[in-house]
Amino acid sequence: MHRLFTNWKASGAILSSALAIGLLAPHSAAAVSMSPMTLQLTAGAAEGAINGHTVQLDEPPAVVNGKFYVPAKWVADALGLAMEWDNASSTIRFLADKAYIEFIPGRNIITVNGSELSFQSVAEIRNGRLLVDIEWLSQYADITYRFNAETNSVQLNYIGRPAGPYEESTLVKDEAQPNSRPVALFATGKQTYRLGEPVDYVDLSYDPDSEGLPVYDWTGKEDSFFTPGTHTVTLTVKDGKGNVSAPFSRTINVTDEVFVSENEYPLYFKPAGTLLNKSSLQLATPSLVTPKPAERLNSSDHPAQARSLLLGSSREPVTQKGFLTHGPVDGLTRLYPQYVNGTDSAVQFAILLRNTDVSSPVTVSTSRAAEAPISVYTSVQPHRIIEDFLGAEGSAIADMTVQPGQAVFYKLSSDVAPGQAFHGIYDISVSGPLEASYVMISPGEQPYDLGKYDNALLSGNVKGTTASADVDLEVDARYAAAPLAVGLGAITPTDEASSGAGQPSSGETPGTDADGSLPADSRSGTGAPTADGSLDVTAGVRYRLGVDTTRSTAVLLSPRDGYFQGAAKVNGNMIILPAGGLTPKDAILLHRTEPTDTFVDIELMSAGDTSTVLDVLIVPLENKQ
Repeated sequence: MHRLFTNWKASGAILSSALAIGLLAPHSAAAVSMSPMTLQLTAGAAEGAINGHTVQLDEPPAVVNGKFYVPAKWVADALGLAMEWDNASSTIRFLADKAYIEFIPGRNIITVNGSELSFQSVAEIRNGRLLVDIEWLSQYADITYRFNAETNSVQLNYIGRPAGPYEESTLVKDEAQPNSRPVALFATGKQTYRLGEPVDYVDLSYDPDSEGLPVYDWTGKEDSFFTPGTHTVTLTVKDGKGNVSAPFSRTINVTDEVFVSENEYPLYFKPAGTLLNKSSLQLATPSLVTPKPAERLNSSDHPAQARSLLLGSSREPVTQKGFLTHGPVDGLTRLYPQYVNGTDSAVQFAILLRNTDVSSPVTVSTSRAAEAPISVYTSVQPHRIIEDFLGAEGSAIADMTVQPGQAVFYKLSSDVAPGQAFHGIYDISVSGPLEASYVMISPGEQPYDLGKYDNALLSGNVKGTTASADVDLEVDARYAAAPLAVGLGAITPTDEASSGAGQPSSGETPGTDADGSLPADSRSGTGAPTADGSLDVTAGVRYRLGVDTTRSTAVLLSPRDGYFQGAAKVNGNMIILPAGGLTPKDAILLHRTEPTDTFVDIELMSAGDTSTVLDVLIVPLENKQ
């Protein structure tokens, strides 16, 4: 019999006779309003629910002689009732709301407040666990229940009680009604976990005064444990008036069976947006695969026409007024100026459009736009405007017409003080060819005043155009059995590119550095080609990658050989990237698919003067049970 009940001995202290007598004291808080709990159990089912949260049972409920029997220890723990194993007397002691009950299976009796009844009349031992008749138990534990004969299930409702006699707080002295202490209480989905298995914590804490619990203080709590043994987790809560609960502790047993390793755990269970150290993941060498153009992802306003990019940027503040960048605009274009005022007085930045045709007007329409606030912080947070741009729906900028031979300001900033920056991104379409210029001028100057300006001498200038500002690609990862890497940046996609990920051709997989990264000289990316030979950056280019998959997969982003700032969206949801950017040692978890997912839609866009190849890592995951 001792063997049958060692689980109770392990779960708490042994009750002495004196303690048992003390626990029989009546509770004075029966009228206090409590937060109800609902338990749902089904005969033969290994899972139940506490307030809608699915949890594992140590023993399934059962129907015995037409009565619904529940696992007594599990129910007691869920409701915060005291049930312990007394090794000295081989007795299970249970303090219910209305009775003190002793189960003595060795003598085949149960005592209720000293009165005896047959053990087998309302209880039985099954697989070393005590099961009791819920109809009998409910009369002593303030439990109401509803039995569904069709599904062989019950729903238990329990109003609850304070953890001890109603304790008035001495914190508040000037109120007519005293304030009670809150109660810390939680359960776990099951009693025993494997190494790396996520622990399901079910919060059952409450405040008798219904003031809310703004402060939770956990000790020893981990999402998963990676060392075997017994781990103690303690919770203390505080209500809105500063009253602190008594600490509540529960032990969690962890076996030495590995569910997932500590290195694998983030890929399986951390949320999207988690920043990871790439070397700590210890991934197998990724196979570098080349995606193919994806017409089904083409989100352009004019799918048959490519959008060019005119980027203008300076790594140093601009100290001379004048023309900063020139470029042709025809059809679809993305304008992306980003400059800092390096003079000692206020200036304005402008986008100038010039119609060199002397006979035909040109209409300019804006489909999407984003502008950063004029600020000294704008230049150090260039990713913010990228986030705004990817999330933008349409534009409030009205159409304009540039008459033959005319030059107009498409965009004129407000005054920019010394040290402040101007950043803007604009997707425009034009009905005819124009010339575009980014200029820095004195406040109040007009297009006809700009003839006096030459090209400004910039230090570290990044300027030029790319032929493709929007790159839509797809890769087939349905048959991938090992990690894949899709490099984005610097090389034009071709129709001959491989789409059978997991089946790379000879020579397609480069070696990796010591941390598992693709080497910096392996600049085999897919992205936006330069049109004038002067631009070798990925900033301002929107990459959209579709991934076909039929299994659980983790998708990560890591810069291959440089620094990256920008933004990412997955399936239409913005993923918050670190404000400080990413280095080649970093990887950010973008998404984790479920086995039922068949397609992942990823959007990426770099900010500033990013020139690194971006690796999208696709890591197949095992089906963990």
